[in-house]
Amino acid sequence: DAYVMRPETLPLSYWKFIVKSGPVPEPVLEAVKNNNRGNPIDLAKLMEFIKKHGGTGKELLDPHPHIVPCSVLHPGRQFCSETTLHTFITSFGKIFPLYFSLSLVPAIVFKFRRFLKSPFQVLLRAVASAIQSTTFLSSFPAIYISVVCFYRNFFSRFGDHRALYFVAGLFASLSILIETKSRRAELALYAMPRAADTLFFILKDRRWLVGLPFGEELLFAFSMGGLMYFQQCEPDTVSPLFSKIVNVFIPQPSSSSSSS
Repeated sequence: DAYVMRPETLPLSYWKFIVKSGPVPEPVLEAVKNNNRGNPIDLAKLMEFIKKHGGTGKELLDPHPHIVPCSVLHPGRQFCSETTLHTFITSFGKIFPLYFSLSLVPAIVFKFRRFLKSPFQVLLRAVASAIQSTTFLSSFPAIYISVVCFYRNFFSRFGDHRALYFVAGLFASLSILIETKSRRAELALYAMPRAADTLFFILKDRRWLVGLPFGEELLFAFSMGGLMYFQQCEPDTVSPLFSKIVNVFIPQPSSSSSSS
């Protein structure tokens, strides 16, 4: 929902990453947001974008449309199914190099001996892991745009509503089932702070909450304190990669020294 309706509540770099990897370009997102808020759409700017990408925009003649149609969401592509497939393929191509490096580099750095012993096996595991993670992340925007288009094709008479984009996000989140169980919790913990941060800004804008001086610094301190506590006392609950990185800089005391 924040991706479409409240982009200002997300970190700018994070939002730009979503837009770059997602199926809906920035001018269209702005039009959808303004239309849902009851503000007029900048038709001149939007029509320029649509024609640049091979569309006509003939359905968009009113600055206050009933709903922004699919021909505007994906100009130049007549069928929504084509847009879904294109979204998956382009997202896969953009994300795979990143995930491949994230899978291969730790395997080499932290398991160098195993890499020297069987480099092809390590490489194949990195490729398989990268394909699985990339499929998950590419499926998310593909499912998201398919839900949005499905609503426009069958329920557009009810008009647009911001809740649609929340529901589309819920359906798209089912793509996490593609990932391995061990990574699902890590991904959830990665997304949760973004959602909590967005919720805080929304509540703050509505004056339901107030800002706390040095709040970010305090939150960072408590978070690192909690991580280091679990790293020391409950190591099974901490990501293996995080534990290895921490142990490089803060070696764990040996059993002999701790007993003495």
